[in-house]
Amino acid sequence: MSPNTALGFTLAGLALFCPDCEWRGVRPAQIFAVTAAFVALLALVGYAYGVSSFYLTYKAGMALHTAVSFLILCIGILFVRPDKGVMSFLASVQAGGFIARRLIPVAVVAPLLLGLLRQEGERAGFYSAESGIILFAVSNITILVAIIWLYAGRLNDVDAERLHQAEPLLRVNRALKTLSESNMALVTAGDEEELINTVCRNLVSLGEYRAAWAGFVDGENGTIRPAARAGHQGCCLNNNVIFGADTELSRCPAGLVAAVRGGKPFICRSLVDDPGFARWRERVLQRGCASFISMPLSHSGRLTGYLR
Repeated sequence: MSPNTALGFTLAGLALFCPDCEWRGVRPAQIFAVTAAFVALLALVGYAYGVSSFYLTYKAGMALHTAVSFLILCIGILFVRPDKGVMSFLASVQAGGFIARRLIPVAVVAPLLLGLLRQEGERAGFYSAESGIILFAVSNITILVAIIWLYAGRLNDVDAERLHQAEPLLRVNRALKTLSESNMALVTAGDEEELINTVCRNLVSLGEYRAAWAGFVDGENGTIRPAARAGHQGCCLNNNVIFGADTELSRCPAGLVAAVRGGKPFICRSLVDDPGFARWRERVLQRGCASFISMPLSHSGRLTGYLR
């Protein structure tokens, strides 16, 4: 029996003897298996490249079928506990595991195949040894860059899908944060003006709305008096709206007019598609606004204003 075969049997036996042993987060069985796999891989490379010193020592060598068997055995030992030690990175469902499972086989197989092709080309007289080295280096660079570029794009697609799926949850979290801070303002605000200004600021800074505007109903002449605003003011339809004057109401979208008169909420989900907002569409789209909402403010059943 050759020394490298004996070493392979010893390392594989130690790995099988203590598959669950662990010391300071390190699993010796995996180290033994990786080392034995390295010895077997050297022998296989020696056979492929015709270098006998890789598998033949002291006139005794590791047979080809023995090297293949050792390699398969060591891979099996590593996968006995795929969720432990270094194997946990390969088995991970996260981005690191995704990349490792795809790049490690390429990093192992590609250089071996390219080296073999380079050697055969030199033996056939297609190019000199210096040219072979250059071709080998350039081929490795090209393949690795192409693989990295491919999987970088895959990771970007995965991240985009993850962000798309998380967007509803993020919107809910922003809404809850805005509501919580606005409720706190009910306790800390010194007067009504400070409260409504704080709510508008929270809608912009926490809720990430483009703009917020609030106004109170003036009971004497039936207009909405601006009271607070935050964010990009070009996005707000903050003109006074008179409840009883059709000449003023005719300037507003019909749905908004009905909502204002009836003291009901009004929602426009797309300023691009709603014909009622044609007058303001170009201005608000230039300022990054795409939708609009108007919410009535009431106290003791009486309409007091609007939040937009």
